[in-house]
Amino acid sequence: MTLLDWLYKYRERLEIEIYLAHVNHGVREESDFEEEELKKIATKLGVSIFTSSFSGSFSEQKA
Repeated sequence: MTLLDWLYKYRERLEIEIYLAHVNHGVREESDFEEEELKKIATKLGVSIFTSSFSGSFSEQKA
C-alpha cells in the first residue's frame, strides 16, 4: 500500500483533505506518461492535483 492509498483510506478518520502535487522534470521518457497516470488517479479518487513542468539541465554535482 502506498502512502496515498493509506491517507485516502483514513482521510475521514484523520480529518484531512488529500491533494496531489507533481513536478514533471521531463528527464525520463516516462515522465509525461507518469504525469497523465497521476491525473487519472486524482480523478478516480476525486482529489485535486497540482502539476508543474520544469525544463533545464540537471546535475547532482551542482546540488
